[in-house]
Amino acid sequence: MTELNKPQTMLSSTLDTVAGHTQDFTPTKQICEYLNAFHVYGDDKSRYDGFRQHKTSDSVGILLRVFGVIKQYLGLIYDSAEKDAKLIGVEYMIPKQIWNTLPDEEKQYWHTHECEVKSGMLIMPRPAGMPNAVWEASETKALEGVVNWYGKTFHFWQVDKGDVLPLGPPKLMKSFTNEFQLPQEILKSRNEKFDVDQAAKKKARTHIKPEIDDTNDKKFWEGEGFTLDFRKVKMK
Repeated sequence: MTELNKPQTMLSSTLDTVAGHTQDFTPTKQICEYLNAFHVYGDDKSRYDGFRQHKTSDSVGILLRVFGVIKQYLGLIYDSAEKDAKLIGVEYMIPKQIWNTLPDEEKQYWHTHECEVKSGMLIMPRPAGMPNAVWEASETKALEGVVNWYGKTFHFWQVDKGDVLPLGPPKLMKSFTNEFQLPQEILKSRNEKFDVDQAAKKKARTHIKPEIDDTNDKKFWEGEGFTLDFRKVKMK
């Protein structure tokens, strides 16, 4: 048995229990939404998050944070919704009013959510026992706001490659501009897992009118990608 998968010791288990009852976890207590969607690698359009053995990424925990006068969301991206899920990335989300003030160079690192929302790809998995009609109305209302927000996403752990640790430089992730850019068997698998009628969601969201600039998304799908590389520099 390797060091990576040794069972938890009594000491570490006790420490976790004590910490859980005595330490302050205020930031994580701000989690307010649970979503599921897909991202594409910023340097390889053939790779998608969650595309591992035809299993979809299950969870994105969204944290509502306020910094000064700027309201923004922080998304924690996991590879599943299980208790042993890996935290594989983060997404920062800002409203269009803030994105509009950014320099053009910075804007290109952010992506829109128009396709995710309008196509029904972006969902908030329905809790067990919740009436579908009630949940659909609440989900649609929440996404009316999301559609005009921009996201900047980095993945640190490439689970689609089978990495057992977060290796190498982080990856900038981008969004889809057309639901058919993602293999339909992946969407079908996700929809079956969460009992999603994507066509119905798409129809329910036809009234949502995005007011965003998707120029950079289009440039990405035309071949303008991004990659990050570490390089050694002389210390200042």
